[in-house]
Amino acid sequence: MYEELNKNNCSIKIPYSSLQQRPSVASRSLFCRKIMHLISPEDKTTTSASLTKCVMMRPFLRLLLVLHLLLASSTVEGRPQLDSLDNCWALVEDEIEADQAWTRIVSFDEKLSLIRITPDQAGSRVLNCLKEQSLRVSLSYEITLKRSWNNESMTTQPQLVAVHQLIKEGFDFKYVLLHGLYSLHFRLCDMDHTMELGCEPGPGTWSTELPVNQPHPGIESSWCLTERDDLGSVDRYAPVISKLAVKFSFAFTPCHKVLPYEQAVVSLYKAEVNESESVCQNGLEILKTSLPVSAAHLVNKSADEAIVDNRLAAVIAYQTPDLESGRFYCVRIMSTHPFCQSMKPAPFLSDPGVTRVALPEFCNFTSATVYIANLPFITEWVPFCTSHFKCGWLYITAIGSAAFLLSFFLALICNLCCCRKSRQNNPGKRDELNVSPSNLDTLKLTDIKPKRTWADVHEDFYREPPANPGKILLLYSPDTRQFKELQASFRSFLELACHCVVLDLFDEELLQEIAYDPEAWIDQLLRDDRFKVIVVCSQGAYKRHQAILKGEVLNIPNTDSLDGLFSAGLRFLQARHYDSGRLALARYEMLHLSSSDFRFDDLGADREFQVPSQLHELFCWIHEHDPLDLLGKPWLKYHLELQLLQDSLKKARMDRSSR
Repeated sequence: MYEELNKNNCSIKIPYSSLQQRPSVASRSLFCRKIMHLISPEDKTTTSASLTKCVMMRPFLRLLLVLHLLLASSTVEGRPQLDSLDNCWALVEDEIEADQAWTRIVSFDEKLSLIRITPDQAGSRVLNCLKEQSLRVSLSYEITLKRSWNNESMTTQPQLVAVHQLIKEGFDFKYVLLHGLYSLHFRLCDMDHTMELGCEPGPGTWSTELPVNQPHPGIESSWCLTERDDLGSVDRYAPVISKLAVKFSFAFTPCHKVLPYEQAVVSLYKAEVNESESVCQNGLEILKTSLPVSAAHLVNKSADEAIVDNRLAAVIAYQTPDLESGRFYCVRIMSTHPFCQSMKPAPFLSDPGVTRVALPEFCNFTSATVYIANLPFITEWVPFCTSHFKCGWLYITAIGSAAFLLSFFLALICNLCCCRKSRQNNPGKRDELNVSPSNLDTLKLTDIKPKRTWADVHEDFYREPPANPGKILLLYSPDTRQFKELQASFRSFLELACHCVVLDLFDEELLQEIAYDPEAWIDQLLRDDRFKVIVVCSQGAYKRHQAILKGEVLNIPNTDSLDGLFSAGLRFLQARHYDSGRLALARYEMLHLSSSDFRFDDLGADREFQVPSQLHELFCWIHEHDPLDLLGKPWLKYHLELQLLQDSLKKARMDRSSR
């Protein structure tokens, strides 16, 4: 409402337009403050009670001012004024506890090292005043941060913040890294006025001092405040080119722990030629933007290694948009950190650090020059085709395939057209199938045996009526006690999993029938065509077979009273030469007693099965199936029987005793 009060000539300068406007809350309070100071200049303080009385006397004061204006000899003069626009932050001083009010409005965030202005924490009068001013887009506040310590003080570059933005988002002074007493200075500015700088004259409004007693962690020992250059180098990673875009990545050691708001300015340059790697110096700047500085994540690093290897504590990554091909590109990174703005970033005498000779490298550095080649159109679908020469074979294949398909379809169309024309010319002639007694056999369809599953084959032995079980005579030499137990497990597997009736010469229940004349018993047994013989190959069986062939008497210590029955069985098979389709050999895998060195070529067997890998073929031999006609897993329901056999085989492998 006013701009100036002059108590020397007893005049108050006031624009006429303000007398017709309703004053704002801020204008009324400041008006009363000036009036009371004019009346009592010796009283330097203004209490809330006196201001309240002033506001209540406002109609009388207005009349007094009008009379004074008419009688005054001086006229209203001077440059344009800020009509009814006052500094709302001056109202904070009117509150009863102004210092506490400033503490709520201006606060220090130790974790982020910034001073935050929060207008929402101000009183209702300040907030209402700011809301009234936010209706005018041209209004803003010039805010300056002042740092003081002992007898030293300095101010930062003033920041101009619009009122509507200040109410909505507040404002932060970042990088408050050093200790000191910080205060803020507010000046109201109107861009529509023609006055000097567009801001209010006078000292403005200062906030109370905000103490910051400790610097940011790591600042006192920061390498940026010393002359150390071994930590200031920047690691430039190889640029990654993806089609027409390039990704640049950099890593460096920061001055302190990376703050969330740290940023760097990146400028992208291009040039048609690369002369002495000077694209970033002489090239054309085509893009400029800001990007964040991120903290690096150390992978597979212990705590001690992370402290020692801190070169990758901060990273900067930039992905360019699609660029023009056939050009050279380079980026320049400039840090916005305050330590990059001065050779003495900590200016006070009480601050740590010395004056540097040069700024750290991460403050301003460039990348390697990258060339975006002119790639053929086919690279979008076939990435490895970076040139037409490399994809020549692909072009030839594609053209040849297209020509072949075109010729094929043309030939097919011509053939159909010619055949149709031929049939139209000879309508009575039809293609006939020449069938004669000489080719009837070739026209018969071959019987195709349907496929079955192993589960169906096993199920045949449990249906009514069940399938005939296999009949097996098992012959083996009891070389060792463990080897004999292995034959018992093998016999059990044949009975349960292979659905067989197994006769064993060493079965004590058959002793009375076998011991009198083993060869006669075997001859009587094998007269049944369904009986088949399985001879287990072993070291003892081989020696006995060789003794029979040579007519020698084998002197082997016998620990089993029934040991000679096996020799009798071998002698019978060697003399009679039964059908080879009924005689098979079984040999255990990876067992020293059943090594492949012990062969029975003269016995007349045409099949030899490896146990346990060929048990399914042994099953098919017993029941006369073709293994290729059966589908699925053969021992799906007989895992226990197979596991018992494998366990016995493992014990026999570990047994190194011999007879």
